[in-house]
Amino acid sequence: MWVVLGFFILHIFLTFNTGYKDRNNDIIYDRYKIARNYMKGGFEFDLLVSFPFVLFEGWGVIGEVFRDYHHALFLLRLLRIFNIMEINESLNYIADDVFKSNLMLFFFRLLSIICVILCVAHVGGCIWFKLGENYVRFFYESVNSF
Repeated sequence: MWVVLGFFILHIFLTFNTGYKDRNNDIIYDRYKIARNYMKGGFEFDLLVSFPFVLFEGWGVIGEVFRDYHHALFLLRLLRIFNIMEINESLNYIADDVFKSNLMLFFFRLLSIICVILCVAHVGGCIWFKLGENYVRFFYESVNSF
């Protein structure tokens, strides 16, 4: 969990330091403009899906609130999929400039596709596990209620 969280925080840091194209297709390198553009754009979303809610689970009243809304936070963490797709898009854009050899570009894109497939399979497994956990909980509650 902490490794994944580290990658998302690294993504936020890199996005604050990566140029972007404006409406005229000019690349902007000014750090103030990059930060302002990111703050107006996707910073709130990135911060929301990357925030470590697990840290607050043992903090008294705050921890109780997070435990009460555990399912909503689980759904919020699923939104990281969109963040992963954005990271993949950025990496492909960078790879076009970095890798001059078509063979290196091919292997980079192949590795990128494998990573996306693994992430999607992982999220699918998490959803499957959560559905099974809810089914078992519902089944045992209905059996024990008689």
